Amino acid sequence: MTAEERQDIIDRYLTQRMTAEEAATFEAAMENDENLRCKTEFTRHLMEEMADRRQRMQRMEEWDKKARKRHRLRLTAWISGIAAALVIGILLANPLFETDETDKLAHIEANASRGSSSFGNIRELINSGNYEDAMNRIEAEKSQNRAERIKVESDGTLNDGQRSYKLTVVQAEAEELLWMEAHALIGLHKKEEASKLLAQLIKEKGFYSAQADSLLKLLP
Repeated sequence: MTAEERQDIIDRYLTQRMTAEEAATFEAAMENDENLRCKTEFTRHLMEEMADRRQRMQRMEEWDKKARKRHRLRLTAWISGIAAALVIGILLANPLFETDETDKLAHIEANASRGSSSFGNIRELINSGNYEDAMNRIEAEKSQNRAERIKVESDGTLNDGQRSYKLTVVQAEAEELLWMEAHALIGLHKKEEASKLLAQLIKEKGFYSAQADSLLKLLP
């Protein structure tokens, strides 16, 4: 009998593929053959280890599936949290997307001229949930913005370069007001009106264009 044939007999015994008569014969042989008995015990131990390993691998796979599911749930919750943060206007003061240098300089100057105080106060109103008050302040600022635009356009003392830059600053203020107005409208559950303002910001391709596009996609 070859070693392979001998191992096959051991495997058949341990996997209970022998008849009762064959099993009895094999057990009697083990009683008289220490080498056979040791090899059978070794094979039994090896099979148990393999079975344990398969069970451990199966448990690990099940755990991994559950972990991935938990990760997806956490990711969904995280995305929802980001959406909520956007909706309530927490990110108003921290733009997520960069634009060209002229646009950024215009917004810096816009914030330096009026935004640091007036616009900052509007942001605070929105963040604190005072949406109606914020809307009133925004309307007042929009009126002032329109007057400023007319003033710049009719100022004969400005050369073309000066007028172009000042109009860019005025436009930056107008976009900032639209961005804040959209958030205030969302807070007032006027999502249709907010969507129109966001669409306008996207169309103008200005400083808040990318942010407006992202927020519009998050609105239900």
